[in-house]
Amino acid sequence: METMTTTMTFETALGRCGVRWSHAGITSVLLPSPRLDMLPSGDVGDVPTFVRDAVAGMTAVLAGESRDLRDLPVESRHDRSIPASGLCRDP
Repeated sequence: METMTTTMTFETALGRCGVRWSHAGITSVLLPSPRLDMLPSGDVGDVPTFVRDAVAGMTAVLAGESRDLRDLPVESRHDRSIPASGLCRDP
């Protein structure tokens, strides 16, 4: 069974990025690309706190700030939650 995801885009120092999530956590991060222009921007409804925290953290890291993103929930393709330790720079 496939997990339902929601996608939103956000502006960063590198350009427009995107994030996808499910009820279990972040499923993917989209770096700047012309394909992001095809995704809708604006209100995607009720955005969970962990997604808002992820967007704020990624925006800060891409602006050169040091942030610890290890506590963010990340969902793997095998439907198991994994730590985000591999997704961040050490503070």
